[in-house]
Amino acid sequence: MRDTSDERPLNHGTTDTSSMFLALVLLKGRRWLLLGGLLGGALGIAVGLTTTRQYRTTATLLPEGSEANMSGLAAAASQFGLRMPSGGSAWTPAVYHRMLQTVAFYRSIAHDSITVTERGGASIALIDLLKIEGATPQIRHEKAQRRLVLLVAARELKTVGSVEVAVSTEWPSVSLALANTIVAQLETMALSTRQGQASAERRFIDTRVTEALRGMRDTEQRLVVFNERNRIATAPGLVLSRERLQRDLSIRSQVYTTLLQSQEELRVREARDTPMLTVLERPALPALPESRRTALKGAIGGMTGGLVILLWLLTRALLTRTRNDAREESSEFFDLVDTLTRRRAA
Repeated sequence: MRDTSDERPLNHGTTDTSSMFLALVLLKGRRWLLLGGLLGGALGIAVGLTTTRQYRTTATLLPEGSEANMSGLAAAASQFGLRMPSGGSAWTPAVYHRMLQTVAFYRSIAHDSITVTERGGASIALIDLLKIEGATPQIRHEKAQRRLVLLVAARELKTVGSVEVAVSTEWPSVSLALANTIVAQLETMALSTRQGQASAERRFIDTRVTEALRGMRDTEQRLVVFNERNRIATAPGLVLSRERLQRDLSIRSQVYTTLLQSQEELRVREARDTPMLTVLERPALPALPESRRTALKGAIGGMTGGLVILLWLLTRALLTRTRNDAREESSEFFDLVDTLTRRRAA
């Protein structure tokens, strides 16, 4: 029988040793940790104080038909981030949200010039105002587009089926001008897309109307010829043929009438210039800057500085411990070799 009374879990000693080692490092390096935290906190506060103040303005847009086309189930599902198919052809808030995150959307805006009230009302090209540098005009323009993506924050509000657009710059007038330009461009794009779709559909319907009219006229002519040839038709076969022609004419007439109605509706849609977006909240000139979050940056800087110092202390202690262990093992090895050499000599 093996005596197990003195056996203990193997990890207890390791855990205790590691805890004591860490506690020893913290105690010995407490001054360094305090210094690192103070320096990191001071650096974070300095960054917060020197950060350029940003002026933010927001606009909330409600796309046409975003709520009217949603059933109760779809509206409930949207609050949990689920998408249900919609019967409308209007753009959903998710489309506008994704569009505002693409670089291509800001291609024309990057060429604009903006009147900056804070600089005496001067009209300045947006690329120059944002201090975009590049070897060629194409590179500068692309960099300006990417900068605009960072200046604009879009958020989809699923509960009301709308999208929120926020613009932040260091000039209140520029924030307002950019927000108004973005809203106007969204309205123009949505309107032109609706009119383009209606135009394409109308061209297709025009072709179908022509075909339906031709088919209806052909059926009418066939019925006229049949009646002229069979003025007194009492035979069952002739009666059945006349009824068949009349049904065919009635169906073709209904199709033609329906296509005419669709054609007229599409012409109205093509000519409509009503906005596709309802602006629930219009951009306003911001009077107060956004918070620079100096205290938060100081706290993050302090924690980061303390963590860096802690890692340095642990690394130094582990290296020292490794060197000491190596010396002890080396000394033990040479003592053993010396002992064996003496025994052999004796």
